[in-house]
Amino acid sequence: MILLDNFDKNIDFNYPNKDYFVKLKNLKWNKEAKKLLNKIENVYNSYRKTYSDEVFDENPDDGYPFTMGSFAAVSWKSLILLTGCSAVNNGKDVMGFDDVVCAFQTYFKLLNLINND
Repeated sequence: MILLDNFDKNIDFNYPNKDYFVKLKNLKWNKEAKKLLNKIENVYNSYRKTYSDEVFDENPDDGYPFTMGSFAAVSWKSLILLTGCSAVNNGKDVMGFDDVVCAFQTYFKLLNLINND
């Protein structure tokens, strides 16, 4: 939460305290940043629908071993949390564009989709 996309670095840091979580709870959205996140969500959902349609197209009665929607919902909540953490870490009370970008960088790094080495 504190290190965000530096989570894999060997850095000393202070753990979040109660004030950190209070600030996180009281955050607001910058309108344009929220629009950006909503646009990304719409693109992602249209991709996910296309992908799931292709998966189930051949044998729709075979089922699938996990619910794709539940992973997407948890992922989206994680992105919102990471966006908020970025704002709090930068001393802001409003989540902005840079916080959304930082959240996605952290998320993709967690999924090992971005390798900066």
